[in-house]
Amino acid sequence: FRGKELMRRGEFEEARIFFIKASEIERLPESLAYSAVASYKIGDLKSAEYYIREADRFANKGSVELRIDGYKALIFLMGDNKAEGFLALQEYFEFYKNLKPLMNIWEVEAMIKKRRVDIPSLEILLDEQIDKCEDEVEQFQKTGTGFRQGG
Repeated sequence: FRGKELMRRGEFEEARIFFIKASEIERLPESLAYSAVASYKIGDLKSAEYYIREADRFANKGSVELRIDGYKALIFLMGDNKAEGFLALQEYFEFYKNLKPLMNIWEVEAMIKKRRVDIPSLEILLDEQIDKCEDEVEQFQKTGTGFRQGG
């Protein structure tokens, strides 16, 4: 997946172009979510909000839901829609805590409880958690090992 590799290398503008073109060919929640993330990473919150809402509209529960909820929280918390941002962050937390989460999930919960968010720290936490989950799902799809849903 070329777009994801561009994202990992920090080439967000190129990744954004790639994902937007992919989403124009087929409206999949994955390409829409990554269009939103790339837009967020380059500071285009208006486009980020558009693409994250579109991704959410087309999404069904799965690993991309983490990225949608996490970035929906970041996008709205950065903008004027704090209530929707905290709601998305709560949805993210509830979904992720059932997937054998990294221990730093409790830092996210603390931000929710205090209703105070350090956006740069939250972005780092969410990227780490989401990337690890998506990597494990991809490993499971390729090899049959790695992904274990909590319970």
